[in-house]
Amino acid sequence: SARNFYSKKISKVDYNEMNEILINNLNKNIKVINLSKYLINYQTLNPDEVIFWKRDGHYTPRGYEISSEFVKEKLKQIIFK
Repeated sequence: SARNFYSKKISKVDYNEMNEILINNLNKNIKVINLSKYLINYQTLNPDEVIFWKRDGHYTPRGYEISSEFVKEKLKQIIFK
């Protein structure tokens, strides 16, 4: 969600750090597809694209498109490795 883009000035919680801690503490047999870094990088490279709604932080239709394509590719890698 858009919360991963919040700076320390806006939020006292570092959601990216929290996500990493949670993922690192999962059973290693559980596959995780983490979109945070991908979406942050995507937004940096494509600043004019709106992938989150400003009011509530949910994906826009374009955000869903980008996210679903990323998940699809990651699932292919996991399933067909």
